[in-house]
Amino acid sequence: MYSLLFRGERGQESAPFELLIAVIVMIFVMMFGYRAIEQLQIADCQAKINMELENMRTALEATANQNSLQTIHFEAPQCFKNSNVRVSTVRNRTICSQICQEGRGECISLDFRSDAYTKRVCVNIPISTVFEGTEDGGPGTYCAAKESYALTVFSSANVGAPNGDYILANRTPPGYANPVVCAYRYKQA
Repeated sequence: MYSLLFRGERGQESAPFELLIAVIVMIFVMMFGYRAIEQLQIADCQAKINMELENMRTALEATANQNSLQTIHFEAPQCFKNSNVRVSTVRNRTICSQICQEGRGECISLDFRSDAYTKRVCVNIPISTVFEGTEDGGPGTYCAAKESYALTVFSSANVGAPNGDYILANRTPPGYANPVVCAYRYKQA
């Protein structure tokens, strides 16, 4: 009878140790689970950003190359801090080759930049395309004001392309060699 009592006491002594091991294992499983969820959210956000950039690229190309009026809702997710979307003129063969998959020395890219993620998309429009406000004439030279819309300078490092509803219009004057793209963003009330 004494030996049975002794075994039961030893079992009770190991129970707290087993519980401690179980808690430690559970903490590690939860940490890995949260990390996996975080990675999935980041990948989902990157995919949404890439899709929005592709939609804007398509609209810009149709406006500049086909002279068609485009309306687009642009909504880049705000899951990365200090993010900005803008149109850039790149004058570097190596970079243009990477983003455009061609050996061009100059190209136009649509860039998403943030502290944690950067994505560049090649925009197949003439390098001489004028995004209103970038030439000597400044805003309003070719793009007339539109009620309820604000002219947005896509190439500005400070403004870029904020989220919103846009009308993209080709306002190239007759006989003018460079396409002029006017980007109007709907003013929120």
